[in-house]
Amino acid sequence: MQYIGHLQVMVKEQTIVIVPDLQVPLHSKKHVDNFIDFIDEYKPSMLVNVGDDADFTEVGTWVRGQATEYAPTLQRNVYATRAVHTRMREAIGDVPYHVSRSNHGDRMRRYIAAHAPALSSLRSLNL
Repeated sequence: MQYIGHLQVMVKEQTIVIVPDLQVPLHSKKHVDNFIDFIDEYKPSMLVNVGDDADFTEVGTWVRGQATEYAPTLQRNVYATRAVHTRMREAIGDVPYHVSRSNHGDRMRRYIAAHAPALSSLRSLNL
């Protein structure tokens, strides 16, 4: 067999739906509800979330030292983001659901690494 510089592979046709930035809790609940209704009816082969699912405003660098950093809202917003993911997983059924790493998700990791390393083992902050 001679190598000719490319590989031909036959793949099954798939329908992949892309989830745009949500930035929960700043998201439009109406748009998320409509999107979930769409994927529930359409039943894609795979759902791909581009990231920025949670906003994590509380740990953004621009709120450092301001009231937002100390607001008791972070866990509520983590739960709200989880709830959106759960609804999407339920709507698509037993097909792959990929969530990409994103700059908004990195906010939490950077904040904990720089200002609260003892929190790095908390599973309650995982989405």
